[in-house]
Amino acid sequence: MIDFRRAVEARDPDAIAATLADDVVFRSPVAFKPYPGKPITAAILRGVLRVFEDFRYVRELGGDGGRDHALVFEARIGDVAVEG
Repeated sequence: MIDFRRAVEARDPDAIAATLADDVVFRSPVAFKPYPGKPITAAILRGVLRVFEDFRYVRELGGDGGRDHALVFEARIGDVAVEG
């Protein structure tokens, strides 16, 4: 199995897409609607790779039983620092 975090850190859009489930739903904190499906989610993440600079994960969170998982990151978009 390909690891999502490793794929993102390698900035490999094909490897990122390979980690996504067919029924993935992308929910953005800046958009008001969810984007269902692997093709649109992979396209969004390819765009993020182009826009984010100095991207790095700063924390990894996991819930009981391994079902829930979150990766906290920091990056830049031009002169603006972002965290998510």
